[in-house]
Amino acid sequence: MTALYIILALLALIAILMVLRVGIVLQYSEEGFLLEFIAGPRSIRLYPRSDKAKRPKKEKKPDRAPEKTEPEKKGGAMEDFKGIWAFIKKIIIRLRHKFRMDELIIHTMAAGEDPATVALCYGGVSAAMGMIVPVLEHNFNIKKRDIKSTFSFELKEPCIFFRAKLTMAVWQGLYVGLPAVLDYIKLKRIKDGKEEK
Repeated sequence: MTALYIILALLALIAILMVLRVGIVLQYSEEGFLLEFIAGPRSIRLYPRSDKAKRPKKEKKPDRAPEKTEPEKKGGAMEDFKGIWAFIKKIIIRLRHKFRMDELIIHTMAAGEDPATVALCYGGVSAAMGMIVPVLEHNFNIKKRDIKSTFSFELKEPCIFFRAKLTMAVWQGLYVGLPAVLDYIKLKRIKDGKEEK
């Protein structure tokens, strides 16, 4: 009888774990591409691997208003993002209709010294966002979005900040887990090959 209780408890645990929501964060900024695995409040950086030691937890200071701890992240070069986008797009296509997009942030900035070039770039980026967003809304359940386009005559090249937080049940994650790992290995090999040259 005890064995039956243990088996039932294990089955219940497996059932709970299978419906538990986990996810990934895909981010591109001036610091490069970031891939994190999240499970509840915890996150594990998958790419790039961080060698920094864990920082000690700060003690909570009572009777203080909440402050913005992190400055707004800046976008990375638009040219470099094109190569990373192929990897991100593969993951998003596999996860279509199987995940919830808890967060989508796309900040683009047209830049350059020539006003005419900046205007054309700004118009092109804004038009592209106008076509992409409806498609994303049709295919995905987006909870929070922050999409904007700006321009600058101080920066020399256009840049983009991209962040997507995708969550799904564990059983759904198994469907895309292995292909995503294989794509990650390919991306790492390509990056390592470029660094050696």
